[in-house]
Amino acid sequence: MQRPSGSWLSDFPNQPAEPVFLSLDEVLEIHQQQIERYGGSSGLRDAAGLESAVGTPQATIGGEFLHTSIPAMEAAYPFHLCQNHAFIDGNKRVGGNAAITFLLMNGWEPTFGADELVDLVLSVASGVLGKPRLIEAFESRCRSVEGD
Repeated sequence: MQRPSGSWLSDFPNQPAEPVFLSLDEVLEIHQQQIERYGGSSGLRDAAGLESAVGTPQATIGGEFLHTSIPAMEAAYPFHLCQNHAFIDGNKRVGGNAAITFLLMNGWEPTFGADELVDLVLSVASGVLGKPRLIEAFESRCRSVEGD
């Protein structure tokens, strides 16, 4: 399958030509690690909700990514993982960790600390912060490290 390409790729010359997305298995592994480390109930509540949340960052229409930057794709992970409540426990932890993992996999890094990430994810989970504002937060607080 040929990956879609968008004109936005030229706006970020230091990122990979094609984004590397998290697989369903990788998100399940993140969940297991979080439960083992911090406790909680393991298990899946909604498999379709998880598949949707994991697939949303790589969604396309007409061959163009719906999320037009690495930080926007990053924001889709915590937003949809928190909103879909696919896991019995740990949805917020998985969302935050999936976002950072995706960012690092693509040669980017956050310029914010763990406390700010926690605040952002909690704001998403409580409905206070919508997806457009989360995207804005990530776009202003993440940077490409490729080529540094």
